[in-house]
Amino acid sequence: MWKVKHEKVMDFTLLECLRGHSAAIVSIAASRSYSVLVTGSEDKTAIIWDLNRMEYVRSLQGHDGSVDIVQVNDATGDIITCSGHMIRVWTINGDLYLTKSACPTSESILSAVYYEGTLNEWYKNDIVVTGHKKGIIKIWSQELIQDKNGKTQWGFILSREIQQQDHANGSPDITALSFAGINKRTLLTGNSYGEVYAFVTPDSNDTLHFVRDDRYKECMECSRTFSVLERKFNCRTCGAVVCSHCMTNYQQSSHDRPVRVCKQCHEKLIHTH
Repeated sequence: MWKVKHEKVMDFTLLECLRGHSAAIVSIAASRSYSVLVTGSEDKTAIIWDLNRMEYVRSLQGHDGSVDIVQVNDATGDIITCSGHMIRVWTINGDLYLTKSACPTSESILSAVYYEGTLNEWYKNDIVVTGHKKGIIKIWSQELIQDKNGKTQWGFILSREIQQQDHANGSPDITALSFAGINKRTLLTGNSYGEVYAFVTPDSNDTLHFVRDDRYKECMECSRTFSVLERKFNCRTCGAVVCSHCMTNYQQSSHDRPVRVCKQCHEKLIHTH
């Protein structure tokens, strides 16, 4: 653990060296709210560390392989660990309460992230997003479900699967996921081609995905020239710069007022829902 001094010259001071794993550490995540650090290792375990006391707390065991991904939900303290095709959810106290196979056994989960917008207006359950091979992004809803014996337990329900495609190179692997923006409601996805795509949640006011309108003098859909009378509009969904003729309203179930989207996105949204 290092202390960083932000002065004229950035300086690093070693505070503590934490030891607990018996193999290489391949993943790490921290929570400022809960003052914990979680590390995943090739030794098939994850360890929770106390950031205030800078010492070992407990190990999360039972993984079948290397713990390649760890994430901490800053809102609830829950921890997710990914090993191979399995995703596990633990409490901040180290109790395992959910296990799910997120992809075929021959593949591995390549990335994962918590959506921490617990006070969102459009969904009441916790959400986890996972990235996979061939451009697949899966959005999971954490819900109470009943098993075959009628027992209620926590489980993951696949809410939506997105197929990300690069028209020139095919379907790249989704290697990184992160929520960004002022309200953390824009999902950024990084792929194996070095590209970053942005997806927005229904309740987002972020504009990270908006195309800069000063770079376009014509509508991106119909090529109509912009003028004083022909204003520029950004599609709320894809961020494209379009004219008023190519813009329409779309009524989302989570909003009282419709949002403005381009006609291409409008058609996709109608067929999706």
